[in-house]
Amino acid sequence: MTKLRLRVVLAVTVCAIAALTGAACKNGPDDAAITTAVKSKMAADTTVPATKINVDTKEGAVTLTGEVESDAAKTKAETIAKATDGVKSVKNNLTVRAVAPPVTTPAAAGNDAAIQKAIEDNLAKAKITGVSVSVRDGVATLTGTVPKGSLIKVRQAADEATPKPTRTVSSGLTEK
Repeated sequence: MTKLRLRVVLAVTVCAIAALTGAACKNGPDDAAITTAVKSKMAADTTVPATKINVDTKEGAVTLTGEVESDAAKTKAETIAKATDGVKSVKNNLTVRAVAPPVTTPAAAGNDAAIQKAIEDNLAKAKITGVSVSVRDGVATLTGTVPKGSLIKVRQAADEATPKPTRTVSSGLTEK
């Protein structure tokens, strides 16, 4: 045989043996290295809470899970993962923590009548009867008797009043 034929036969034999033994001629992504790289990049970025994000990698496909403070942090985490070498795809399962509604300043003491009316209106909308409302210096006091299981609705009606009371006291309420 000529040298060229011998080399071709040898190359084919080596590839056949490698294929049979599972030693592939290609290198797949190193999932652990990808996960580490993504986490490192996230830790270096101040807009991404890396400690709250779980990164799982399987065959180059990255899955992000956890909870972040904003849509911007969710998007940035995905962008970082996509830009990491070896990443084939990114599934972003991050959830954005619900933002608490802005805290409104409590009504001034001179607004007691408006607070009382707002609470009474909310109680009427919720069809709750038997509750007396008094407001003094922005503090709402609820007294009376309500049907069993209605205390939460009463408290909610007071808490959702606008203007808001400084504080709501419902210790004078009883259930029947």
